[in-house]
Amino acid sequence: MTESEETNFIVITKIKEFPMPDGQPMAIAFNYPLIAIVVSSKTIVTFNFETKSTVKLERQLIGEENVVLCADVSPDRTHIATGHSDGEVVVWSLQSKTSLISTNTSEPISFIAFGSAFSIFHSDAMGNLSRTTVSQNIFKKSVTTQILYNFEQPLTALAYHDNALYVSTSTHTLAYLITPEFRSHWTDHTCTSCFAFLETANSKLIARGVGHNVIISKYDGTLIRTVEFSQTPNVVSMLSENSVLVLFSGNCEMAVGERRFRRHVPKGPSLAFKDKIYVAGSELIQLSIASISQRVENYIQENNWPMALAQITEPDDIDDLQGLLKKYVKSDQFNPQELFKFVERMNMTDFVVQMMFTDKKEQILEAFIESGITKWKLTLEFIIEAAKCIKDDQKLIKFLTSVELNIEWLQTIFNLCFDRGLVDLISELALEYCSDIYMALLVYEYSKNYEKEHNLIRSILMPQNPSTVALRMKQDCVKFLSTVDLYGFVNYDSQSALQIFQIALDLSPHLGFSISTIINHIIPSLDPSSTFWGILIPQIVQYSIIVDDNSLNAINRFIFLPSKSDVSIRREMLNALLKTNQIKDLRKYLIMTRSAGFTDCELKIIELLKDPEELLYFIIQNQVKEFANELKKVTNNDSETISKILVKHCKTLLGVNPDEYTEMVWEYGKSDLTIRVYKNLKDSHALSWHFLHRIFSNHKEFYEAADEQSSEFYAMNLARYQPKTLLDSLKNMKSIPLDKLLNTCMERGILDSALYLCLLTQEIDKGVTFSSEYLLNSLMEQGGDKNVVNEIVTFLSSISSNPDYEENWVKLLSVFQLPLYAIKDDTTKRQNILNLLGDFIQTMTLVVEPVFVTQNLTTLFSFLPFKDSRSLVSRVFKTIREKTEFTRTFSHIVKDESVCAQLNFVKKLSNGHEYDAERCATCGQRLCACNAYAARCGHVFHSECAKSAWCPICQRGFQLVDKKDEGQTLQGVAMLTNFENKVKESEIKPQQKTNQTNLLNPKKLEMPLIGTLVQQIYD
Repeated sequence: MTESEETNFIVITKIKEFPMPDGQPMAIAFNYPLIAIVVSSKTIVTFNFETKSTVKLERQLIGEENVVLCADVSPDRTHIATGHSDGEVVVWSLQSKTSLISTNTSEPISFIAFGSAFSIFHSDAMGNLSRTTVSQNIFKKSVTTQILYNFEQPLTALAYHDNALYVSTSTHTLAYLITPEFRSHWTDHTCTSCFAFLETANSKLIARGVGHNVIISKYDGTLIRTVEFSQTPNVVSMLSENSVLVLFSGNCEMAVGERRFRRHVPKGPSLAFKDKIYVAGSELIQLSIASISQRVENYIQENNWPMALAQITEPDDIDDLQGLLKKYVKSDQFNPQELFKFVERMNMTDFVVQMMFTDKKEQILEAFIESGITKWKLTLEFIIEAAKCIKDDQKLIKFLTSVELNIEWLQTIFNLCFDRGLVDLISELALEYCSDIYMALLVYEYSKNYEKEHNLIRSILMPQNPSTVALRMKQDCVKFLSTVDLYGFVNYDSQSALQIFQIALDLSPHLGFSISTIINHIIPSLDPSSTFWGILIPQIVQYSIIVDDNSLNAINRFIFLPSKSDVSIRREMLNALLKTNQIKDLRKYLIMTRSAGFTDCELKIIELLKDPEELLYFIIQNQVKEFANELKKVTNNDSETISKILVKHCKTLLGVNPDEYTEMVWEYGKSDLTIRVYKNLKDSHALSWHFLHRIFSNHKEFYEAADEQSSEFYAMNLARYQPKTLLDSLKNMKSIPLDKLLNTCMERGILDSALYLCLLTQEIDKGVTFSSEYLLNSLMEQGGDKNVVNEIVTFLSSISSNPDYEENWVKLLSVFQLPLYAIKDDTTKRQNILNLLGDFIQTMTLVVEPVFVTQNLTTLFSFLPFKDSRSLVSRVFKTIREKTEFTRTFSHIVKDESVCAQLNFVKKLSNGHEYDAERCATCGQRLCACNAYAARCGHVFHSECAKSAWCPICQRGFQLVDKKDEGQTLQGVAMLTNFENKVKESEIKPQQKTNQTNLLNPKKLEMPLIGTLVQQIYD
């Protein structure tokens, strides 16, 4: 396709498939894959990089040709817009291959850019920024041009990208968001010569040519960095934030980090698109930044391997880097030292160490030995091959003692040295990697000379010598203890071994040894009765020691097999294993733990197993009284799981701790779970009672949600076990069988609840009968109870609307006859009954007519002696007096208001004011032919309604008197058959002429109080 002329960094590619048309190109526009070359004001030639096709667009021009100053390709690559020197803007169609429409402005068009397929931004020489919109009417297309802004000076650059328009004048660079209000996005006080854009995965970058610099900023105008160039850029292309390519007249310059590269290029109209620059001169050429692989390949072709390797910064820069290195090894410019530096820089030392090359192996190995490299991670094969290449024994000794060896290779290296006769080297390597102390201990262990082992180790470990030699010797001792089987060492002298182990554990962190390794070597050698187990436990917990299988078997024997060791230490060891999560078969350990009786460890294992069934077994077996926290831990506080357990094992858990169980049920399921649990408990009367009693007592909201069955069960059992609290619960319950519960309360003698239920069911007669029987029993057996009398009186006061209201009082009053008649010897009980009778009569007097009370009192208790009856009668009259005083006191409280009402009433009465004799002031019903009371306030009442002695309209009380008291404060009752509309003239007093002030004289204030009856009305 292309014929390339390349430098190491800037690549010039000639587009040979596109022959440039004759004439000098005026403008160039690009939108991949389409590039448009403007040849004249009436001809445009396009080239498609994908299809390799060329299209020529022409139009008929009327008049003289002009110069095309700028061009742009639409985003959908269907149109081309050109700006002309005579102010004409032409839109070309690639489909019709000619001009589509044009418009004229008064000034030359200097810049043009598509916003959308039919929206074009352009500026003229006078600094007018305009937008031309092409719209489709019914029959033809029309063009509308709108001036957006007048900068009053020519623009130096214009570009459109990502719904934003970027413009520049000689003093400012501005960015506008393309919105209906054409809002400014950001402004910079610099002059921009060209724009470039780059979108990465993390950000959007903008590059602007400002003077001799390129300023790189973010999309919002935030400065990132400034790149300096030798001249002012005409075109900018950005490959990355650190790689920028610019073009100015006849030259191309590239910045890669701090390095600069230049190259001459042909002249012609140019533009940038992403990471490339296109120049339309005698040929269409493409400028781009060479990739790393291209630069490396170019240097290799020039046989400049050092520069080729210098271009590579990461192993991924070249697809087959190992192949490239193999090629380098074969080249005549190969330098082993350069190879070593390169692989170390690329972190590819394995290429040399694993000998991935086939040529020049001996040369590379000898060069490696001469290089003095010691920090590479070598392999045994590489060391052996290198040793074979070394003929000088001194060089071999220097090499083997300088590089890092693995102790596992020593046997092979010792054989190699033995074959070469290098006995001294073997000793030096043994001293370096095994040490003489270690070798001596190994010999002692092999020969089972435990006495010398103990003596040598104790002589080295116990003295506190901080010298380097002493530390190295101590390291050898600890190393020995961590690498060999210590069973014989311990059995020879256990006390000495325990002392050595204690010192070794203390020194291990300072000597660079793993405590885990040492402990795992010590544990299998310990006897179950050894006291050293107590020393190991804190070490295992503190350092989270992971024991191996052999150590774990030894620990199991120590914990679970019978021995003389302390039980607390065995329990602590098991806890240590649990804390460090080293037990895999938890169920096996659960069985062994139960057999050993370690309850605390058993509970921890159950928590790790997350098995609620095992937890329940543990609770029952160990008679645990609190289980809520443990159940939450075992179930991870999962509400659904806990709810299922609470329902399934309700009887068990309720028997363990009813209070805690009840609270958990309410916490995790409220009313719904409570009802489910109750249904499971139905076959156990006692458990159901205990459960519901706690629910109802502690959670009052359950009264609203309880169903009829649970409410009935609770109420019935409450009547059985706690009758005193039944009434309060009944007042909160919503669904209970009233009749059934009433019978139960009567059978069990629960007075307050029975009377309350009688009121609810309107079983008044049944309540009166039950009250009579209950009161009689109370009086006969106990001499009466004031609380019983109070309950009965309250009940009687609550049934005032009952037709037999007064008879019910009399019925209860008559109950006192038999006790007073029968009990004569027990003066205390008799006096108590008389006191209760007095209280009863006093209350009865307040709510029933006093005359009715006195009549029944004298009738029923005429058998009483004078001293007893006198006290009762005194209490009756005292109550009547108190009742009257209360009414008067009430009137006195509102005296001022009462006086005014009296004066107004007297005035109206003297004027012949008529009574409202049609309807009762209390009930509102018509009076008809019935007994009625007429009050001085002007309101009339039925005789029954007047018993309340209260006028609801005036909000005042009054007193009732007989007819014989007429003319005094009160007047009597009359039969009403027909009411007249007017008061009879004979009853109207003549009006006296007085002024307003006379109404307030003292004589008028002596008029009867408001609320008393002052007028008698006849048929």
